[in-house]
Amino acid sequence: MTEFNINDTGQQLYRQWRDAYVAYDPEKAKLLLDEIGVKDTNGDGVRELPNGKKLQLCVEYAADMSEEHVSKDNQLVADLKAVGLSMTRTPSRRRATATAGRPAP
Repeated sequence: MTEFNINDTGQQLYRQWRDAYVAYDPEKAKLLLDEIGVKDTNGDGVRELPNGKKLQLCVEYAADMSEEHVSKDNQLVADLKAVGLSMTRTPSRRRATATAGRPAP
């Protein structure tokens, strides 16, 4: 990846912009979820929607996906759990090597 290298200020601004939305801050995430009414109202460690229904997230994955992607998905599940969100991984029939608009063999 090529970074913006005009001068030290440019490099600093680039890094600040690049990293602005990727900081790992579970406490801030919890506060933001609380602000929109997504709270653990029954004390089970998993947040509910403002209407009281359980919030359940799901990500589909291709059965033949690489170990790198499996690891990434597992980290996402763990990060979401840390803020009270439940996400499951569900295998899909699609293949990781299929391209949009072309069915997998």
